[in-house]
Amino acid sequence: MNLLSKNIIIKESGESEVEITAEIPAEEMTNRYKKALKEAQKDSEVDGFRKGKVPLEMVEKSLGQGVLIQNAAESVIKEDYPRILEEKNITPLGHPQVTITKIAPDNDLGFKIKTAVMPKVELGDYKKIAPRVLGENPVSEKPEVTEEELKETIYNIRASHILEEKRQKGEPVPSPESLTEEDLPPLTDEFVSSLGDFSNIDDFNEKIKEHLSRQKKGKEQERQWARILDAIIEKSSIGLPPILIESELDKMTAQLKDDVKRAGIEFAEYLTKIKKTEEEIRSEWRENAKKRAQTQLVLNAIASKENIKPDPEAVEAQANHLLEHYKEAKPENVKTFVASQMTNEKTLFFLASLKDEPEKDKENQKEKKKDENDSGEELKE
Repeated sequence: MNLLSKNIIIKESGESEVEITAEIPAEEMTNRYKKALKEAQKDSEVDGFRKGKVPLEMVEKSLGQGVLIQNAAESVIKEDYPRILEEKNITPLGHPQVTITKIAPDNDLGFKIKTAVMPKVELGDYKKIAPRVLGENPVSEKPEVTEEELKETIYNIRASHILEEKRQKGEPVPSPESLTEEDLPPLTDEFVSSLGDFSNIDDFNEKIKEHLSRQKKGKEQERQWARILDAIIEKSSIGLPPILIESELDKMTAQLKDDVKRAGIEFAEYLTKIKKTEEEIRSEWRENAKKRAQTQLVLNAIASKENIKPDPEAVEAQANHLLEHYKEAKPENVKTFVASQMTNEKTLFFLASLKDEPEKDKENQKEKKKDENDSGEELKE
């Protein structure tokens, strides 16, 4: 489709950032204004008129020209921005910062968009770094679970069971800390069988122990991946635009708000309880957001260099599964998210599979020497 914008100027505004300035012709803005007015008419309700049948002049007077022209401006910029990116061969990162610089009825619309673009990443020698970190911090195949850890987990299972039971009966639910051993269901074969596929107490203990061991291994693996990535980041040169850090902070803040909402607390109430503002929280998280952005850029660069891609069918299946639980989400956004997560995971497993080349050479030399010795013994015979 043709661009609506004119007088487009692209310039670098900082490290890995571009600034786009452009204008939308007055004629196009007039058409968009009329369209915005008609859209507003659909939801307008005024005494004496049916919904959607309020005269346009009354709708315009009710909402005001300012609101309508703002809606028109946002609509046209949202539509033309992807076209500008395609026309100018710009690959954006994160959410753009849009500023309207000139807006008035029957006039050209002026706007400015600042966006991060894929920064240059000069990777450290990850094929040497990863094996070194792996050697320094090996992951246990089957981490040991202590008796104390097993007892604590089983205690928590019994406590959760009794609390859930009281909820279902509509009885007062005590705090977990107030429970005593006498309050909990006795640990019997019958009780563990009611919890799942457990034949008796010994079977229950063994399976819980195996589960805890797998959890420990998973956490060890995550810590190892973090150490590998930290070491690669340290030896890499990464251009990191501020807008990308802000994008990560937006994601972290949105996740916090969602968590607070799920807990049944208003976000403003939560901020009052912790005696902090949203800006203070974002400030505390800034370094973490920077690390997250650097990590993703490094993973992207390695995946691109090694041609690591997720299985399209697996992406489709996982995206459909998520959409069953998040029906309001946009399918394309969910697929992008899933593909990114799967690519990250494949890249991490790739890094964890790398072997130190000198060690490989030593192994080859040992094999060669062994073959020579075997041949020598055969000749003697």
